[in-house]
Amino acid sequence: MKKILFIEDDVSVLQPFYEDLQETYNFYVNWIKKAEEVMGALEGDIYNAIIMDIMMPVPESWTKDEKRRADYGMTTGILLFQKIREKYPEIPILIYSAKEGIHMDELSNYIRKPEQTQTIVDKLKKLMNDEK
Repeated sequence: MKKILFIEDDVSVLQPFYEDLQETYNFYVNWIKKAEEVMGALEGDIYNAIIMDIMMPVPESWTKDEKRRADYGMTTGILLFQKIREKYPEIPILIYSAKEGIHMDELSNYIRKPEQTQTIVDKLKKLMNDEK
């Protein structure tokens, strides 16, 4: 069973997929709602892929510099994406967001909200090189 970390603060976004991803597509999904919990979850487990939103509240625990960058246009999710990519470059990341105008080369693995579960699963399998 493939383990997916789903980083999303909006319950209404994940709820439609959660059971479907686990029961129909046989993924184990760990759902994290707060950006400040992500790095700890990654240190404590091994994931095959990450699905994440990039529009999330700025964590109180972040440094002044991180908060300032978030205030000046770098969304919490993009800063978090960069932290994850730096420490865990081998984990595929799928951005699932309603945000328009994303101009980061590394965010080519992007699906715009809302999307059907099958489209997300197809993209995940491609990212994980598991197209069976």
